[in-house]
Amino acid sequence: MMDLQVVISLFFDGQSVDDLSFMPKQTKLWKIHGSLAWHYDVEAGKVIRTTPDEKDILIYPSTLKYDQSRKQPYTALGDRLTNFIKQDDTILIVCGYSFGDDHINERITTALSMNPLGHVYVLLYDIKWENDKKEYTFTKDSSLAKIAISNSKISVFASRSAVIGGVYGNWKLKREPDKDDSINIDKYFDEDAYSNIDDEKGKKLIQGWTGEGELIIPDFSKFVEFLKSMIVSN
Repeated sequence: MMDLQVVISLFFDGQSVDDLSFMPKQTKLWKIHGSLAWHYDVEAGKVIRTTPDEKDILIYPSTLKYDQSRKQPYTALGDRLTNFIKQDDTILIVCGYSFGDDHINERITTALSMNPLGHVYVLLYDIKWENDKKEYTFTKDSSLAKIAISNSKISVFASRSAVIGGVYGNWKLKREPDKDDSINIDKYFDEDAYSNIDDEKGKKLIQGWTGEGELIIPDFSKFVEFLKSMIVSN
């Protein structure tokens, strides 16, 4: 008796990626810059998943990045993103991407121009630590700020500032929250603490409530906690 062993290789199906109705009840994760397990099988003419090695299909930071993004499977993944944004009333929430790749930015902005009701919300974690001091890198002169200022369909929510409706500004609560309000606000916003300041004569004064603070949901872990708080338990 002879045992028959059949080896099945998982392969990339560009048509299923492009089909917006494919497995509608499943949450799908598309890795636009490739995978450590993707290889191009010359004989089969397909991209398959196998053991990672030096022949992995990935896009690395280089001068060839744009050219590589125009090949399969990246064109299929890019088309999937574009077609999704073109749908009516589409909202795209971006977390972990700072719009540093022109070829991806172009796809997003072009698709938005074809969708009158589409919108992109960017959660930008812009905190940088320098000598144990917290700094915020998102400013009005940032490249992403300029993109959002020129396109009102793109809103950027950074830690201390934002661009909404093409207007740049700092986060500030309209009124001082009461105890009950603070419980909910603390899930996404960290108010500045009262601080001591000196008056003209050097006397210590306490600076009162300013309404300013830090939006914490651009931190992915805080964003997940915020989403979990919105889930109603049975």
